[in-house]
Amino acid sequence: MNIVYGRQKRIDVNPGDLIKYQVVSGQRFLGIVLDSKQTEFPQNLTYLHVLCNDDCVKHINTNLILNIEVM
Repeated sequence: MNIVYGRQKRIDVNPGDLIKYQVVSGQRFLGIVLDSKQTEFPQNLTYLHVLCNDDCVKHINTNLILNIEVM
């Protein structure tokens, strides 16, 4: 999956990849990529679904991610 995040940065991630990411609030998280979903017009937002270390699934708007690193 080619994910666009932040200010038009791109990264290639696959389901099952371990990623470290930072959101605009400054918090850093670690998780496993499950999938991504894109909303339809008029919003056209992309959400990344990540399984976190506390056994919850986070739905993250990729526009709010500053940095992603595949581990």
